[in-house]
Amino acid sequence: MNLFIVLFALLDAAVFLIYVADSNKRRRITALTPLAASLVTMLAVALLLGTPPGEVSLFFVLGFAVLFSILPFYYIKSSAKLTCFLVLIVIEFFYTTLTYGSVLYSFIQALAIGTAWGVVHRSGLGILGGEHKRASKKVETERDIVHMLLGVVVLGAFLALKFYYAVYVATALIFLGYIYNSVLGNAKKGVLYEALNSLERPDALYGLGALYLGVGVALLLGFIHNLHFVIIGLAALLFADPMATIIGLNFNGPRLFYNKKKSLYGTIAFFATVAIIGYPFIGAYSLLFGLGLAIVESIKSPIDDNIAISVIMILLYVVFLALMNALPF
Repeated sequence: MNLFIVLFALLDAAVFLIYVADSNKRRRITALTPLAASLVTMLAVALLLGTPPGEVSLFFVLGFAVLFSILPFYYIKSSAKLTCFLVLIVIEFFYTTLTYGSVLYSFIQALAIGTAWGVVHRSGLGILGGEHKRASKKVETERDIVHMLLGVVVLGAFLALKFYYAVYVATALIFLGYIYNSVLGNAKKGVLYEALNSLERPDALYGLGALYLGVGVALLLGFIHNLHFVIIGLAALLFADPMATIIGLNFNGPRLFYNKKKSLYGTIAFFATVAIIGYPFIGAYSLLFGLGLAIVESIKSPIDDNIAISVIMILLYVVFLALMNALPF
């Protein structure tokens, strides 16, 4: 057996043992839940989509899913361990790619699936909490403006670079964001921390929004490999969602009959943002995507908007392709 495979297997096992040791004694059995869920989900996805190429690559991809399921446990809690584990994952990724061929999209799928299960588990422990109270209009507006500025950077990368390289850039930004937030959140001091923490909601963990946003973006990049539709999804996550909040909070419009926490104006703003940004790429079809995603965003759900919007975007994309292929023209 390849010496490097044995080495990486031992390192992955070491990460697992560190994680179990760090878990609360009463929670060590349930600590295996996100790992098992990530492993099973990623295996199902790999078999369903026919990726990655080769048994060895599959070994690494399943390992990535397990490692990513551990990361939310250390998010903010231990920036040093989170950084070390991310570095290990990146080294394994490049080794796999250079030795056995590209596993980029499977790697990002593992990032999305593993992190999502890790977040679910950590939330279940009461660490991340559930639905959070909104901050003041001023804070929420400033928070969403920062959100959209980040969107400009990410969307700019996809418009300026070849799709494959833009995916690398977006993934690197997710990793850097996790490390950056963990370092600041762990230190809990400094001008930058105070500025960013002032944008958080009153009862939310610092950096929680970035964690969910990273999962949402990873879902889009892992399961949609068409530039135009990735832009639609990014428009929904990075522009339409914050725009809906800004309009909903600052314009006193009628409440939706099925969700009194959402306003009609906010939902219209979400729809219009997706439709306008998407029109140059997919034409009038952007109206359908905008409508579908706006409805999902407006429904009260225990699932975070970033994840719900991304999952529905993937489903809409799959259905759209199926219909286009079925039509006789």
